[in-house]
Amino acid sequence: MEKKKLFDFTQVQWHFAHSFLGVMIGSLTLFVLYVIAGKVLGPTEFGKASIILVIAQVANIWMLFSLDTSSLRLVSGAKNQKEQADHIVTITLIALAVILLVASLVFQIRRILMGMLSLDEQLFAYTLIYAVIVALRLLLDSFLRALGKFKLQAKIKIIEALVALTLFGGLLYWTQAAKFEFLILAIAAAHVLSIFLALPLVYPFWRSGKFSWQVVKKVLSFNSKMLAYMSFSGVIFMGDKLVVNKYLGSHALGIFSVHYTLSLTIVGVLVSVANNVSLPLIAKSKQKSLIYAKLNKLINFSLLPLLFSLLGSLFLGLKLYGSQYPSNLWLQFLFAVYGCFYFMAFVYEPVVLMHSLTSLNLALALLILRSALLILAILLVAHWQLFSLEMVVILFSVNFGLDFLGQWYLVKKYVLK
Repeated sequence: MEKKKLFDFTQVQWHFAHSFLGVMIGSLTLFVLYVIAGKVLGPTEFGKASIILVIAQVANIWMLFSLDTSSLRLVSGAKNQKEQADHIVTITLIALAVILLVASLVFQIRRILMGMLSLDEQLFAYTLIYAVIVALRLLLDSFLRALGKFKLQAKIKIIEALVALTLFGGLLYWTQAAKFEFLILAIAAAHVLSIFLALPLVYPFWRSGKFSWQVVKKVLSFNSKMLAYMSFSGVIFMGDKLVVNKYLGSHALGIFSVHYTLSLTIVGVLVSVANNVSLPLIAKSKQKSLIYAKLNKLINFSLLPLLFSLLGSLFLGLKLYGSQYPSNLWLQFLFAVYGCFYFMAFVYEPVVLMHSLTSLNLALALLILRSALLILAILLVAHWQLFSLEMVVILFSVNFGLDFLGQWYLVKKYVLK
């Protein structure tokens, strides 16, 4: 009797190809959108749109309760379609309850949050509505990934990006005005379309599945630690923009966001493709050493070309935005290094988080330590009034460098044992 393969790299390569195609075309389209938006809106208006996008992403950590990660772990590892359906139904109901609860709580304490985040009522309203839409979209996207529907996911990503670009261009043309609201509206409408496009695949599972308290127990046992991890990680991930907006203002945030787009858009494509395929794969694979070897090769072969690619993207890309965004070679170099550290840290992360509760607990401990050090550094820089765009990039680059060293240690020490 022929032994069944535990790990089919041919299938992985097809998944990788579909993910790469979807993420690449979608990201390039969004890159064009952000270039047009940055150029037309200017640093101040573009900065307002950026802070909405950033805060919404952080809010999604609590709105989703890490249920998008749970769906990858549980649905991917389900024994049969009936079990998958029960997991999807249960996770969906938990997600809807948590989204409603968090949105209600955030609305009740909106005055406190508006003061902390330097938002007015209009920006706060846009952020809350957009965050709910993104949460629903991410949940359905996680179901597509968990079910291995990478080809459909790729098509939806491409359609979503093209719709956002078209809507934004249409709003600019019809109104002959340049407002940050247009960018948020265009992206939100594209997300809503993505939700409807994913529904036909997920709906049969909702019909056939049943709510399961056993699944709830699984989710809670895993998600309590994962939520803590994602909360710290998400705040750090988006913290650079929050710090810039708080201490340097929306104009500086607009300039920062343009550099961020020109550098981390490229990195985001690589990380998204790698994680998009590896997360569901790791959840059900027993050959984690093979995955680790592949990720090692990805880092070794990509790092130097990535650094020079980011430098070229920043230098040439800034010319597309016009004179409103001055060229600063030192800032460009720092962002290129920032992107490399970011790439290294987030490629290893899924291997550690999906391995076991022990590795997750250790990763959480290291993350809390890094967060404490970063907060201390931010407070000291603020006290000494040393804040600049360059200083923010340096602080967060060092943080992601420490993150990579921690993830690398945990993989070597625990995952490969």
